[in-house]
Amino acid sequence: MPRRTYAGPVLRGWGTVALRRARRGRDPGDSQPARARGTAGRPTDEVVPIYTSRGEGKLLAVIGVVILLALVALLQIDAARKSQESFLSELLTTVTLPVENALTAVGSAAHGAGAGVVNLPRLARENAGLREEVRTLRAQDAVLREAASLAPEALAFAARETNLRQAIPASVVGFDPTDSLNIVTIDRGSRAGVVRDAGVVDAGGVVGRVESVSPFAAKVLLITDYTSSVPAVVQQGRWWGIVRGSQTRVQMTYISQDAALKPGLRVVTGQGRVFPAGLLIGHITAVVRGDASLYQVAKIEPSANFGRLARVLVLPRPGSTTK
Repeated sequence: MPRRTYAGPVLRGWGTVALRRARRGRDPGDSQPARARGTAGRPTDEVVPIYTSRGEGKLLAVIGVVILLALVALLQIDAARKSQESFLSELLTTVTLPVENALTAVGSAAHGAGAGVVNLPRLARENAGLREEVRTLRAQDAVLREAASLAPEALAFAARETNLRQAIPASVVGFDPTDSLNIVTIDRGSRAGVVRDAGVVDAGGVVGRVESVSPFAAKVLLITDYTSSVPAVVQQGRWWGIVRGSQTRVQMTYISQDAALKPGLRVVTGQGRVFPAGLLIGHITAVVRGDASLYQVAKIEPSANFGRLARVLVLPRPGSTTK
């Protein structure tokens, strides 16, 4: 009986050659057939091919793939017969949908970026035009805001102008740089009919009197100056006194101790050689009474806005009357 020899796992290369030779009944080292050698009386080594698990795994994998493909085909055929979407199609749709969305988003972004690069010169021109339009609109807005801020003062000034006969409108063009005297310069002079000692008012009330005149300008001494004095009357009670300047405000002196004064009362001009009667000077803010004095003093907040004098009216002559 011939002796079988275990050749072990067939190595790649050499094992394949050994298998082919064994199938042909030949020994790797002998050209004679195996039976001839056995008849010669020598022991015969028969090589038995042994299949490894690697080959079996490949075979099983191929069989599994075939079965899976057959199953998929059956599912597809069954879904087609029922006019329904197969499970495989639903699965593929579910898996590929996020990928498709991502690719679409990337494509859209790339398209948008490309369009932006292409349109960059046009966008730059449009941006420059819009910037210029914004600057124009801002300038117009500033003009309108200034007009709106001046509108109430202009209305009040117009009302004051209609209430005074032959008043000469003027603009304040200069202030005393040293601020030692409360004097302003207006752009109307003797050529316009302005005379010395003419009264000057604005939309709020009494401003001062003309101190000096030139052909095209005049200087106005404000009632807040120490040297200024204006006859005045407390409108409620008709108490007389003299309004003098105190640098920033004015005060009314020589008021009888019998006068019932209180804050808030209006003080107006009395009839004199500079102002007509009844022009508002200001309102009483405080009253000073001295026990040993024959008179009391009233502190007055001027009604004219000396911090923003812009437009004034010059009375053409002393003793001008109101309508």
